[in-house]
Amino acid sequence: MAYCYNNLSVCYQYYKKLDSATYYSNKALPLFFASGQEDEIAWTYDVMASIYWEKHQIDSAIKYCRKCIDIAFKRKLPDQIRSCSYNMYLSQNIKGFYKDALRFYITSDSVLDSLVNAGNRIALAKSQMQYDYNKKEEKIKLESAVNDIKH
Repeated sequence: MAYCYNNLSVCYQYYKKLDSATYYSNKALPLFFASGQEDEIAWTYDVMASIYWEKHQIDSAIKYCRKCIDIAFKRKLPDQIRSCSYNMYLSQNIKGFYKDALRFYITSDSVLDSLVNAGNRIALAKSQMQYDYNKKEEKIKLESAVNDIKH
C-alpha cells in the first residue's frame, strides 16, 4: 500500500494537485516506517520535499530534504542525494544562504556526473558483451560451415 500511496502522490504532484500529493505521501510514510524500509522512507521524504517546494513552503521543503539527505548518505542512495541536494540548493538560494546553496549544488552536480558515468560504464559493458557474443556466434557458424564442407 505504501508504494501505491507514494506513486499516487507523485502522480498528483505531476498534475499539480499538491494537497492530494501531500495527503498520499503522509499516508505512505508511516507504512514505510512500520516495515523499516529506509530506502523508501528517503524516497518519500524526497517526494514530500519537492511537493513542499512546489507549494512555496520552503522551510518544510528544507526539513524533508535534510531528512532525506541524512538517510540517503547513510544508505548510499545517489538519486535521492542528487534530488534533495538540488532542492536544498534552490531553497538555500531563495533564503539567501549562497554559500550553503553552492555546497548543495556541487553535491548535486557531482552525484549527477557519477550517475551519468555509471550509466556510460554500463552501456560500454553491454556493448562489449554483445561484441563478444557476436564473435562467438560467428566462430560457431564458421566451425559449422567448415564441418559441413568436410562432410
